[in-house]
Amino acid sequence: MTAKLILPIEARVCATCGYWDGDRRVDADMRLVVIEASCLGECLAEERAKPGLRGAREEHGCIWEALGPDDNAADTHAHLSGPA
Repeated sequence: MTAKLILPIEARVCATCGYWDGDRRVDADMRLVVIEASCLGECLAEERAKPGLRGAREEHGCIWEALGPDDNAADTHAHLSGPA
């Protein structure tokens, strides 16, 4: 079993960025993101793989953008890139 992490949406890491395309679950009401501790995803802005916990401040060219509301507002447990 892999460890899951719960992060506030405001945390400036790749997993909470709108440009990061990795496995995560977003709870819009609670403003939380749930990821696996060792997950990787693609940074769509830089077109390269990055770990979900990589800090945005560690990247000089990072254009971190907070997650926006999901298209399906009725689903407060929105899956952006598959199951978490």
